[in-house]
Amino acid sequence: MIGTLGAMVMTRFRRFPGKTMFGALITAPLVMPEVIIGLSILLMLVSAGAALGIPSKGMVAIWIAHVTLTVSFVTVVVSSRLQELDKSLEEAAMDPAPTGSRCSS
Repeated sequence: MIGTLGAMVMTRFRRFPGKTMFGALITAPLVMPEVIIGLSILLMLVSAGAALGIPSKGMVAIWIAHVTLTVSFVTVVVSSRLQELDKSLEEAAMDPAPTGSRCSS
């Protein structure tokens, strides 16, 4: 869900403050080796654990690390599909269905 929301922001909002920084943060895990990402997430969790009370080891830490790593991949893939999607389909989906319509006989 987080990756899809990121892709919607990247494709639907053409200009917003910090779009360049947002795009760089999204694509950064794609170009960095996994060892560097793993070490940086470990250091982040250790420092956040002291400040927020989050355990630096355990299931919560593993969940945070996996979400952090996979959000960029989801965002890039969904963003490329959203760019190809016809906007008229999205607009048609937003059109509410008529309520109380009756067939005249």
